[in-house]
Amino acid sequence: MQDSYCKLPNLLRHQAWRSLHKTQLAMQDEIAALKQCLLSMGILTFSQVDIVMHRQRLAKVREASGWHPDDGLKRTLNANELYTQLSEYAGKSSMQAFSLVSTSVHAATHKTVLCICGGLGEGGTTLKSAECFDPQTGSWESLPPMLIRRHGHVAGTIAGDIYVCGGFGPFGLQFGATVERFYMHSFKWETRKSMNTPRANHAAVVIAGQLCVTGGLDSLLQGLRSAESFDPSNGDQGVWHVLPHMLHPRCLHCAVVMHGKVHVAGGASRLWSGNGIPEVEFLDAKKNEWETALSTPALCCQTMTAMSGCIYICGGQLDFTVFDSVVRYNTTTGSSEQVSGMLTPRRAHAAAAIAGQLYVVGGATQAGDLASSSFPDLCRRSSMEVFDVDGGTWKSAAAIPETRSHHAIACCSRRPIS
Repeated sequence: MQDSYCKLPNLLRHQAWRSLHKTQLAMQDEIAALKQCLLSMGILTFSQVDIVMHRQRLAKVREASGWHPDDGLKRTLNANELYTQLSEYAGKSSMQAFSLVSTSVHAATHKTVLCICGGLGEGGTTLKSAECFDPQTGSWESLPPMLIRRHGHVAGTIAGDIYVCGGFGPFGLQFGATVERFYMHSFKWETRKSMNTPRANHAAVVIAGQLCVTGGLDSLLQGLRSAESFDPSNGDQGVWHVLPHMLHPRCLHCAVVMHGKVHVAGGASRLWSGNGIPEVEFLDAKKNEWETALSTPALCCQTMTAMSGCIYICGGQLDFTVFDSVVRYNTTTGSSEQVSGMLTPRRAHAAAAIAGQLYVVGGATQAGDLASSSFPDLCRRSSMEVFDVDGGTWKSAAAIPETRSHHAIACCSRRPIS
C-alpha cells in the first residue's frame, strides 16, 4: 500500500493524505466517545485504561528491542562491552562489593572452576600440589601448593573458599585431623581449627554453610562411625561440632546432599575388608540420628555427584575389579538406570558437576588391596573425561598436569574479571 501511495501524483497524494487524516480524526472522536460511555457506566476506570495503554506501549518497545522480561543482570552483564563500561565507571572494587550482595552480578562477573589438590602421585608419592581447571578455556593452571602433603583427604567450598581436612601424610595419620583453607582473595593456604577425630579416606559434603565429614579410617586402619561438621563463621578459626554416629563404620565411601539431607553410600568397614556396604544412610536433622535409605552396589572408592535432579555414581572397586559403570538415580521418582559407562575404569578418582556437565578426574585403573599406596603399579591416571547429560555421552578433556589418585576436588568461583 505504501508503494502504491508513493507512485501517486503529488495532487492525488495530498488529497489521499487529507482523506486519511479526516478518517483518523473521526475514529479518535468515536473512541473518545466510547471511552466516555464505558467510564460513565462504571465498566472502566481511568487507571485501568492507563495500565492497558502502558502495557501496549511496553510490548511494542520490547518487541522492537528484543528485550525479554526474564532477562536479568547475569545475562545483561555477560555482554563484554556493557561490563567494561560498568567497571570503568564504577571501579573494580565497587563491582567486587556488588557481587557479594547480588547472586546475578556474582554469576556474571565470576567463572566457576574445578580445583583438585593432593593425592598419590607416581610411585605412591604423597602430593601437596594443587591445580585448577577452567571449563571455558579447557586448560589447567597451577595453584599454590597446600601446607601439608595429603592423600585420602576431602575438600569443600564454603563462601568461595576451599577447605581441606584430614587424610594420610607421608608417614601415616599424623596430620589426619588438620584443616587448611585456600583463601581465594589472597590466593594463599592457611591453617584452621583441627577436627575432633583424625581420619583419612573419609567423605564430606557442604550443607547449610558447613562442611560435614563422615567416617574414614583411624590410626589402626579401622572404619569410623563418627561424624562432625565445621562452621567456618564461628570465630577466627572456625568450630567443629560433633554429629551423631552413623549406623555403619565406613571408609572409602562417598557422600552427597539429597533433599536437604546428608546421604552416605558404599565403602567398607575397614581397610582390607573384601565386603562393601550396600546400605545407604542419611542424617535426619530433626531426629538427630541416621536412618537407612535405598541400597546401592557395594562399591568402594567410587564417586557420587548430584546434578540436574539426579545422583550419578561413577566407577569404584569391588573385590579386585575396577568398574567404568555409571548409575543414575532420579531423586524425584526414586528410579535408577545404567547410563553410558566412562571411557576408562576408575577407582579413587574425583568428580564434580559444573553447568550441567559431570567431570571425572584422575584415579587408578587397577585394583589391589585398598591401601593403594602399597601398590606402585596401580596405573594412576592423569586423564579427565566429561559426561554430557543432554547427549548422554562421555568425551575426553584436558589431562591434569600431574598423575594422581585419592585426591580431593572442589568447585569454586574465581576472582572477578579484571
